[in-house]
Amino acid sequence: MIDGFPPFLGSSVKEIAKKHLEEKPKPLKDIPQNLSNIILKCLDKDRENRIKSFSELRTELQKIHHDISGKTVEVKDEPEPLTAEEWNGRGSGFDQLGFHKKAISCYNKAIAMSPKDERFYLNKGNSYFFLSQYDEAIENYNKTIDLNPRLLEPYINLGNVYSKKGQYKKAIEYYNKAIKLNPNCAEIYLARGNTYANIKQYEKAIKDYEIALEINPKFAEANLGLGNVYVCIGKYKKAEEYYKEAIKNNPQYAEAYIALAKVYHLIGEDEKIDKYLKKAIQYKALK
Repeated sequence: MIDGFPPFLGSSVKEIAKKHLEEKPKPLKDIPQNLSNIILKCLDKDRENRIKSFSELRTELQKIHHDISGKTVEVKDEPEPLTAEEWNGRGSGFDQLGFHKKAISCYNKAIAMSPKDERFYLNKGNSYFFLSQYDEAIENYNKTIDLNPRLLEPYINLGNVYSKKGQYKKAIEYYNKAIKLNPNCAEIYLARGNTYANIKQYEKAIKDYEIALEINPKFAEANLGLGNVYVCIGKYKKAEEYYKEAIKNNPQYAEAYIALAKVYHLIGEDEKIDKYLKKAIQYKALK
């Protein structure tokens, strides 16, 4: 973070991982030498040579701060109690790491401190969605709407939940409510288009994907959706065009490479399959 670059760069995940295991990072430039030394010590390959604790790290950083400013930062070993906003932030962090149950615990603490903040219920609903606990997600999204009926996201998320539950009519109802709130959100038309495709209402799906692309011409997911629909109705060349457009708009879109490989199999051009599957594997590995 201080340097603006990761400690190791490479052309592939495998190459970067190998450097993490075997190479020493280079000293950082344009910062005090003793700060660079501390950072490199934290990254030392030998556990015994690393800084052992946060208190030790704090002491070393205090020395540097004192050398620069002549002052010592007053700190407390016992942290101040977290605010509702901080519990919410901690929950978001756990969600990003995939620890959704821990995230829910944090959101509960935020809600206990500030029960009228709709964001906490929305985030908690998202955690339950990731855990496939759809009824709990629905409860929290509805609470979000009770607190703020003009907030767009809970309507979209309710549509996604009901779609996952196979209740497609209910899903479309919530996407329609979201569109009424914001008719210029491409993501809503994509979601509703996906739902129409699931129930084989392909003309309506195509129309929604096209609207999404009118709003956002570089929306790769909408291109993929159109390609999938055209595969379903047997128009493989049309599907090929949209898959290629998806890749043009997002060159690292693994799902589009997989879909394109499937189309080439369907139209008997198997010699092209390997090229696109290799691309899909490459970009899947980078995620």
